[in-house]
Amino acid sequence: MRRFFTATVLIGVLGLGAGIASADTVVKTNGDSYTGVVTKTDDGYSVKTKAGTIVIPADDVEKVIKEAPAPPAAPRITAPSPVTPTPHVSTPDADSPPAPAVVPTRAAPRVVDAKTLQALLGQGQAALTAGEYKAAVDSFKDVVSLDRNNAIALHGMGAAYMYLNDFNHAKEPMEKAIKANPSRDRALVLNMAVLQIAVNNPMRGAKIIKDYLTVHSTVPDEPMLNAMAIALNDADGQARKGSLYIDCSLFYQMANAKVEAAVPGQKRWGIEWMPAATVDAKIDAMTNKQKEADKDASDLDSANADLDTAQKDLDKQQELVQRGFSSAYEVSTARQTLQQAITERDRLSAAYDAAIAAIPHPNFPTALSLVALDDLTPPPVRGVTLAMGGGSSNTFDGTSTDYQTPKPKPKPRSKPKPQNNRSTGDSGFGNTSGGGTQLPDPPAIEVVQSKPTVAQKVRITSYAVAFPIAPDLVVTAAAPLQDASDIQLETADGSALKGEVVRTDDATGLALLRVTGHPLRPLTLAATFAGGSLQCAGFPTANIFAPSGEVFRGYGQTAQDGWKVKLEEHPRLPGGPLLDSASKIVGVELAARDSEPTSIPAATLEQLRKFLGDDAKPAGVFPPPVNSLLQVVATRENR
Repeated sequence: MRRFFTATVLIGVLGLGAGIASADTVVKTNGDSYTGVVTKTDDGYSVKTKAGTIVIPADDVEKVIKEAPAPPAAPRITAPSPVTPTPHVSTPDADSPPAPAVVPTRAAPRVVDAKTLQALLGQGQAALTAGEYKAAVDSFKDVVSLDRNNAIALHGMGAAYMYLNDFNHAKEPMEKAIKANPSRDRALVLNMAVLQIAVNNPMRGAKIIKDYLTVHSTVPDEPMLNAMAIALNDADGQARKGSLYIDCSLFYQMANAKVEAAVPGQKRWGIEWMPAATVDAKIDAMTNKQKEADKDASDLDSANADLDTAQKDLDKQQELVQRGFSSAYEVSTARQTLQQAITERDRLSAAYDAAIAAIPHPNFPTALSLVALDDLTPPPVRGVTLAMGGGSSNTFDGTSTDYQTPKPKPKPRSKPKPQNNRSTGDSGFGNTSGGGTQLPDPPAIEVVQSKPTVAQKVRITSYAVAFPIAPDLVVTAAAPLQDASDIQLETADGSALKGEVVRTDDATGLALLRVTGHPLRPLTLAATFAGGSLQCAGFPTANIFAPSGEVFRGYGQTAQDGWKVKLEEHPRLPGGPLLDSASKIVGVELAARDSEPTSIPAATLEQLRKFLGDDAKPAGVFPPPVNSLLQVVATRENR
């Protein structure tokens, strides 16, 4: 699988002077800064550092500062590496020396680690390929948190959300991926088109494909053309009246002719290959039946007009009776005329519905599969004749012309509308020119993994925060450890310690690990917590190889089961300790990636105390919380 990396971030420009040619430090709006030899380029800045040259577009820069480091917006302190404690006999909490006050800190700005970005991209792509979509979202989110303009990560996140059938969350990263990738590679265009079809915006999908195929017209791309046919087939009656539909339909016909030319003797009926004579006969039958339906539609239009006239005449006669200028006889006659008009309208409406149902149309799938992020080359046009059982029960795999058995049940088609909503045309997926009427609304598209994408096992990596409560025991979140075959814990200096599960608790979501490598300096549990201000210690900034702890503010009501706390930023990883102003633990945050920062789930002090029992062994000397944090790295084989 191909790997991609970009170090650009799309952010608004604030306070840049046109005359600046060089400086010592470039600061981005997200707080990252790059110090070195700075050169102004045509479209931004390049910063030559010890780690290499970083290219930053002008839109990514907040400010440029000469001859001095960029002052951070808030105090930022890099957490020292955990150290081995000096021998000390633990004492009861009441006899412990005063703990230092917790001061909210942020990690010092640093150049984004290219190794971390590449590792996270690799983890996300492996998880996506293995069908581990939640893990893929987490990895791609970490990449985007470091490089907000990374098109591969944005695309991968959107694809993972689509496979989770969470289209609302898929929209934003896919739109950003399109914006970050102006050339719009093949896989991104195909998957974006599937998203637009799924969210009932098929004409946007058709236009994206048309724009792509206009540029890449030398090699026939049958799967791309199939996706365009499905999008056009899903267009509603109103869309079919517009110029975009007509333009895309005509473009489709020309592109389809090029594809068919690659397979002499065969043509495409929708997205099925059949003998050319069979397709020609189907098109002739469709055209003839469409003409019959058009005549019925015209008759239905006249009947509706007659009904409107009869209704107005009845209303007029009733008004005249009230004014004394007409009689009950005229009202009765008008009512009979109206009833006859209704009967005729209903007869013609039924005839129109029958005529529409009799028009032969190609089968189209109601479930679609995405393509791999690196599927950048169209497959050869094969012209395989397919034996299909019915469009409503087929799944289209965008990597081929084969149909797969879908996992979800297709949604039923909506009932045809009796009114005559005209559209245009006559192609294999709908109408493109001339008269014609609206087809029944198509079913919604499901996004499915139609076949396994890998046969081999893939290692999936999950992360969490851990903090020591004894020299050899740490508390963390249980969810990332599920099915883990290996557990490592990383310190701020990059040291790796071995972890082993002692026990977990499904009710609270907590886990206790035994750590081997060197003794730790445990934190201390508070005696009580009645609610109010608190702090959270964790790793809100992604860094695989050198995690740096940070402390940020929060607030929690009186702790109880189902406790939620409000934090000033998302902690990113679950398992971080919640602390009072004296550095003592009052709970554990158990955030999911989609948790709102204002409502982070947490285990209470009492739940933690009950879970630990006699295992908690407070230190006699209180370390700063960020010194004691560890990053849990749990790996497992894909399920």
